[in-house]
Amino acid sequence: MLGVCPVCGARFRSTSECSRCGASLGPLMRLSARAGLLRNRSRLALEAGDVDQARKLCLRANLLEVSPAGRSLALLISWIVE
Repeated sequence: MLGVCPVCGARFRSTSECSRCGASLGPLMRLSARAGLLRNRSRLALEAGDVDQARKLCLRANLLEVSPAGRSLALLISWIVE
């Protein structure tokens, strides 16, 4: 979940290039998309009752991208594991 350009701090406008400085945001967008897919797989594993797999997928997602959704999912999994 990109909020601002990591180079110049301009607001993210859903393009693969920063509108202010021209930095390539494509690699970050791909990481963000991959993290989202991993969070979704984690949710599906949780729904299926596979808490260990859900935890592993959530951890991988959070290593790629820190997000409110990832933090919430990790917190939910930690409550279930305890």
